[in-house]
Amino acid sequence: MATVNTEQEKKLGRVRDYLEEEGIDAVLLGRRYNFYWLTGGAANHVVTGTRDGESFLLVTADGVYLLASRVEMPRVTEEEDLRLEYEPVEYDWYAEDLVEIASELGLERDRVRTDTPGTGFDVLPVEFDELRYGFTDEEIPRYRALGEEVTDVFENYCRHEIEPGMTEVEIAANLAPEIRELGVEPTLILVGSDERVLSYRHPIPKDKIVEDYAMVVICAQRGGQFVNMTRTVSFGPVPRDLSERQKVCAEVDAAAIAGTTVGRPVREVLGDMKGVYAENGYPEQWKLHHQGGATGYLEREYVVTPESGQVVKDNQPFAWNPSNEGAKTEDTILVNEDGFSFITEPGESWPVWAVETEYGVVRRPCILRI
Repeated sequence: MATVNTEQEKKLGRVRDYLEEEGIDAVLLGRRYNFYWLTGGAANHVVTGTRDGESFLLVTADGVYLLASRVEMPRVTEEEDLRLEYEPVEYDWYAEDLVEIASELGLERDRVRTDTPGTGFDVLPVEFDELRYGFTDEEIPRYRALGEEVTDVFENYCRHEIEPGMTEVEIAANLAPEIRELGVEPTLILVGSDERVLSYRHPIPKDKIVEDYAMVVICAQRGGQFVNMTRTVSFGPVPRDLSERQKVCAEVDAAAIAGTTVGRPVREVLGDMKGVYAENGYPEQWKLHHQGGATGYLEREYVVTPESGQVVKDNQPFAWNPSNEGAKTEDTILVNEDGFSFITEPGESWPVWAVETEYGVVRRPCILRI
């Protein structure tokens, strides 16, 4: 069994502080994102299209239990490195009763909270999610490597493999295996082309043939950590009006990125974005699509609204995504006390605007002419 390392000690410390603050005895964690987070990358799921896993971590003030059926226990214990000291508790798949199991471990039902509805316990409040928001020092190198690898493959694909005459479905289908070869799961690929991208902010790929330009959006995770990017290519000269709208997105995005500082209320960042839209003659565009927010162990840990009460935490990832009638910019950043750094960013061969902000210059992607 693996020895608990520093990353897990920090995370268990956060969970146990939460138990003490809330006056409860245990949390049962079965959602994929919390299992990934607490173990530093171990998977507990079978079906990829659900947030619920098939095994659970039960964390108390002085112990950790791995709860899994006889179907799942062998694979999880033999193939997943949980990086935790834990006691395995196995049950029959046809007789799962997690409340009874907790009782056998000396825990009362009303003293346990869970992230997984339907398990018999009261569900944790959304505030528990905040334990994930600030990355530990040990998580950051994995995150940077993920961002660099995905950026390289994604931009290379957009530059060299998208051609007029392909369908949007083909573009998405051919991109996915290249991302998967990195050991990365693409959880979202959007492709919108020509008039479709003017009409829809979330262009799910269709059998439409690409003619003049295409926008491609990806969200992808490895070990539970997510990165998010958008790039647009044009086959021939970029229409002037589209280029102008892309530049507005770049300026809005740059203001958001530079203004995301530790301790700042996130709704103020959205306020900055609204201001730049308005200064450029597009005061209503922010209402037509969400503008992004915090990322990390979900594509968006939360989307920022004018009423959002969160503040930016140290070592927290964000992905802002301003859009403007066919134009959009999006990359993933990490924010700490020294400012921001890019997790994904336009490569040297991708054209950019160097946008001046009150916090310095921020590079934002142009539409690439192929």
